[in-house]
Amino acid sequence: MIPAALLPSIPRPPHDPTFTLLGGSPGWRVLDAQGITITDKLALALLPGAARDLTEPSGSLGGLVPPANVAVNSACEIWLASADGYIKRFDPCACSFDPVPYYHRPYGQRPALALCKDLLFIATGSLVDVRTLPALHPHAEWLSPKGLTNPWQPSGITVDVRHRVWVADPANGGAHRFSISGRHHKFVAGLGVARHVASDCEGRIYVIRDGQPGAAVLDPDGNLLPDATSPAAIGKNFAPLPFPNDAAGRLNASGMCLSAGGPPFDLDGNPILKPLPPLPAQLYTAGTLISGPLDSRIYQCQWHRIILTGKIPRGCRVGISTYTSEAVLPDAQITLPDLPWRTHPASDTQADGDWDCLIQSPPGRYLWLKLDLGGDGFFSPQIDGARIEFPRISLRRYLPGVFGEDPVSADFLDRFLAIFDTTLRSVETTLDEQARYFDPRATPAGFLPWLASWIGVRLDGQLPEGKRRRILANAGETLRCRGTRDNLRRQMLDFIGWKFIGQEPNGCGETCVCKCPGRPTCPPAPERLCCMPAPELILEHFQIRRWLFSDNGRLGDCSVLWGRRIVNRSQLNEGAQIGGTQLVTSNDPLRDPFHYTAHRFTVFVPGRLEDSDALRRSLLNLLRSESPAHTKYEVEFVRPKFRIGVQSSIGLNSVIARKPNVQIRL
Repeated sequence: MIPAALLPSIPRPPHDPTFTLLGGSPGWRVLDAQGITITDKLALALLPGAARDLTEPSGSLGGLVPPANVAVNSACEIWLASADGYIKRFDPCACSFDPVPYYHRPYGQRPALALCKDLLFIATGSLVDVRTLPALHPHAEWLSPKGLTNPWQPSGITVDVRHRVWVADPANGGAHRFSISGRHHKFVAGLGVARHVASDCEGRIYVIRDGQPGAAVLDPDGNLLPDATSPAAIGKNFAPLPFPNDAAGRLNASGMCLSAGGPPFDLDGNPILKPLPPLPAQLYTAGTLISGPLDSRIYQCQWHRIILTGKIPRGCRVGISTYTSEAVLPDAQITLPDLPWRTHPASDTQADGDWDCLIQSPPGRYLWLKLDLGGDGFFSPQIDGARIEFPRISLRRYLPGVFGEDPVSADFLDRFLAIFDTTLRSVETTLDEQARYFDPRATPAGFLPWLASWIGVRLDGQLPEGKRRRILANAGETLRCRGTRDNLRRQMLDFIGWKFIGQEPNGCGETCVCKCPGRPTCPPAPERLCCMPAPELILEHFQIRRWLFSDNGRLGDCSVLWGRRIVNRSQLNEGAQIGGTQLVTSNDPLRDPFHYTAHRFTVFVPGRLEDSDALRRSLLNLLRSESPAHTKYEVEFVRPKFRIGVQSSIGLNSVIARKPNVQIRL
């Protein structure tokens, strides 16, 4: 027997290089940076004095929101209030602001605007005028709230994410909060001469005050937070605007016009026909960052490639340089101008995503990375992160050794084969991760119908993604019980969003026991059944037969005599009426009472499902696909009312004198 040590090695598939990350979470490991702002991203820094200010007179928070007299709704419709008393609406076809007919009120100054649904709020300086869109019909007028020291002077207005209206009141030094119907909630005092207000995507309120830098910040409940100092510090909290505006409040709505291009507009909605003066350069035209040293822990490591993630606007560029060494060098030596950096081709094309380059520095355990960012004076490249792969594992190892005898030829061949190596590794990565495509909880949403087709399950595309994943994950258990009442009820409970907290059917009649949640400070509770069973939802009609039996029958509300009107058959010469009786072709009238209630059932579901067209269609699709083919179903939408014998049935969808332990909303 040949020893294992003497046997030739078994060929193994290619293995991938490892990598190290630079970015917001792992950090950039900065040794030196000039002209670059370093947060979780890299970008060129603003020139001194060129940055926009939160306290601009237009109230736009440095371009984060529209000017105070401009409002934009979710459909990107632009409304503007001019100083001459007109409310104007932007017409994308004509690329102009047109006054709304039959509306003119001389305010004396530009009022502030805010939009919420179909209501336009106009802060006029003495009241808040509420109008309905699009014709601006009068809706309400909000007068001064009670209990104020001075008559209020609404100068700014905004609507937060909870549909609550905030009004700046400089006369009383604070901001008011109203409901959308005009009910006064509270007044936040002590803010100074509040001039403008704005709201971000998280519900925070920003108040611009006269004579004070920055903006006061309030949480959604009106509590003070640390002040905001610059637009760059809070810019990520705001949604991007459909049109930019400059420090003077001029609007560049050319991107909203249906025709190509368009003039800018002033704060009154008038087109500016003469050329605007050029904007000052907002950014450094160049910046440099040096990061490192990055340790590979490999002697004479040949670093492979660098993958950058971010955005490069048109006219900008990103240059990459590397330096390698077997020992850690002092920071002062790394920053020397005569250090022999190996420069790689710069990326100067417009890109959004990932782009990479091959590292051409000689082998070395440590690597330093230098990024040179260049802008066009108005835009800056943005680097979100960098991935540095090492060591280089070349496909040359599968070629005869003669191809690697010459170091120059070996280096050229390694760099040449790296072009194909990247493509092959992407294919291998897809194969390595293909198992996730077969898991309903991990596969991409677009693969759910494909995965469901493997086992003959049809997913309703109108259902939320999480519910479709849950249905597919439980399909293996439910398919063996398909066509049974328990399986249909379980799927109905899952469809309406019921949480299984009691003794519930698990598959075909099996039961599972859960533990009731206890307080964290209490010892573990013994295993017992929870106190709220799930609703039945399904009523089979054979359960409501009320026929008399011989020697046991008793006339009353609970019994029905056997008669010909059970199925309303037509009998010749026995009183058949057109439009009153029906022609039934089956020839078994003696068993009609049983046939009438056989194979029928009623499903009771919450009334909210009827209010949504998508949910109602999904419910009917579920019943059609999961109900046995020989059955007929009826759907009853349960509303919050109680009528015995008409809608509510004791024991089915009504409970008397019982208070549940857990509040669950159907």
